[in-house]
Amino acid sequence: MVASSRHYIGMDNKNISEQLISSLSKQSADEFSSTIETMSTLLQQGNDYTKPVSPVGENKNGHEIVEMISKPDNVNWFKSNYGSNVAKYELVIDYANLLMNKNLSEEQLIQVNDHLSQSNLEQSSSIIDMMSLLKAHQNDDVLAMISEVDKDSELNLLSYLAQQTNYQANKQYYQMGNGKFVAQQDNISSDSNRRELYDTILNAYDTIGMGWINDTLDQFTGTPAQVQNELWQTLLDDKESRPEQFINSDSVATWAKNNISQIEGGFHIEQMNKIFAYNSERLVPDLIDKLTFYSSGNIYSKTNTEKLQSD
Repeated sequence: MVASSRHYIGMDNKNISEQLISSLSKQSADEFSSTIETMSTLLQQGNDYTKPVSPVGENKNGHEIVEMISKPDNVNWFKSNYGSNVAKYELVIDYANLLMNKNLSEEQLIQVNDHLSQSNLEQSSSIIDMMSLLKAHQNDDVLAMISEVDKDSELNLLSYLAQQTNYQANKQYYQMGNGKFVAQQDNISSDSNRRELYDTILNAYDTIGMGWINDTLDQFTGTPAQVQNELWQTLLDDKESRPEQFINSDSVATWAKNNISQIEGGFHIEQMNKIFAYNSERLVPDLIDKLTFYSSGNIYSKTNTEKLQSD
């Protein structure tokens, strides 16, 4: 309760203690016990969290070794700067907001709490965000889908979806001809975009199953967080319009081979154009002649050896 009501630099701070007390007072003894234990668990997950390391390295002062970071004016500087000191507080505040803003049955709440207690910070963040954004009638479907996620697997749906609210995952690094780096930092995906992605994946789970989703994650993991909506929607549209191309066990892998590079390539051109535009508006612009994609966020992903150059 105290942790959720304190003020922290870089966070939108609201004293929610009265609302939280009101929500807790309406719970049964079993709900209350489960909820308090879960809040304690979330704080511990935050304590255990280790901030991601910049893929381009940091200097002795902890600053990224980049020549320039292009970003929109409204980006949250603290959250986009590889900070982790408020991670546990963000998580417990998001959980408190879920309790206050969404009507969950006693059974649903205890199920959510059980899943959170078995998760790490990133996975808990995904669960809370999905339950907060999707509609109430989807609660049971979300919980059913979560129950099939292997949280101990390095590649799992919850950790994958956590990239949508991770500022580092919404950051791309490009190498200049002189070997130095520049970066494009985007804001995290909006509530509406995340809701659309969650809804798309939930529909895929309901109609196709978790095994197919896991096959898709094998292909999509490592691609930029910002293109996930487009990847999933394009894949499912193609599956619906051309079902004959998706009858083999390697159909998703074949689709990925034929489509991801084009979607990702177009995205990187857009990112590089943002960098050039941002640089041109600086008081003393840097000399940037060409850029090569190097890595996305905190996931080093240099699998494409072909250099992506700006026009």
